[in-house]
Amino acid sequence: MLMVSLDGSLAVPLVEQIVDAVRGQIDDRILRPGMKMPPIRKFAESQQISRFTVVEAYDRLVALGYLRSRRGSGFFVSPRREGQQGRAQAHADRAVDVAWLMRQALDDRPGQIKASAGWLPADWLDDEGLRRHLRSLSRRPDARLTCYGTAQGYLPRASNCRSSLPNLALGRRLTRLS
Repeated sequence: MLMVSLDGSLAVPLVEQIVDAVRGQIDDRILRPGMKMPPIRKFAESQQISRFTVVEAYDRLVALGYLRSRRGSGFFVSPRREGQQGRAQAHADRAVDVAWLMRQALDDRPGQIKASAGWLPADWLDDEGLRRHLRSLSRRPDARLTCYGTAQGYLPRASNCRSSLPNLALGRRLTRLS
């Protein structure tokens, strides 16, 4: 019988908790090859979690080689050969779960800084200053707010670069900057 205790307050997702628990019981030979796993609905109801969570956990276990599914019958513990566990673990370490990666990238928890996520933490941004400058920009008659900029970039900045580059003594003479 499958005994799993899940804790929703942990940082580890429920799917990972289920996968780790089932893998541990299979590796410890508590769950033997050929044993039937609890049906998805029954397992979800007993743990008071979503069926989708159980489906994702079972699918990961199938991909890792711990379970196999039989259409219309359910999920069963796969027969394990010696040495198979190491290969399954190595494959799992290399595998990338794109859905999990996307959820983690978009997860917005307070105090969590996402390295290389493409945005800064909210407390680093000057919301009021940004609103003020956007309002003043939207009032300008020459502002093109819905168009792409020119390929040459922002003209005042490009002019500033043209005038300051010769003074940097780069060792080469610039003939054109545009």
